[in-house]
Amino acid sequence: MSEQIKPDLILPLNRKWFAKIWNGEKNIEYREVKPYWTRRIGSWTVEREVKFVMFQIGYAKDGPRLLVQVLKVDVGECPYEGWDGMYYRIQFEIVQPYLKQDGVYTPMLSMPKMKELK
Repeated sequence: MSEQIKPDLILPLNRKWFAKIWNGEKNIEYREVKPYWTRRIGSWTVEREVKFVMFQIGYAKDGPRLLVQVLKVDVGECPYEGWDGMYYRIQFEIVQPYLKQDGVYTPMLSMPKMKELK
């Protein structure tokens, strides 16, 4: 990728959640408190250094990407129906959207709205 800030973590999302973030409707990502996520982001709940995450749609090699700055990580419930248990709540703000052009991810100057698939 051509960005100067390297993400601390790349998180795949399904298109619905990616579109909500892209369109500014969602600024908290939830990951269930399990050993897998605890190894990756568990320490972020107490660390105060700036972290960056790159969101992408699934594991698509050519899809759009969003670089976000993590503002806070804590543990709590998720507000979505059917999502029981405790979750890491990653609060963030968008730093830069990226699109792949000519085989290279380049920053976008503006963010058009993204359609959500139903």
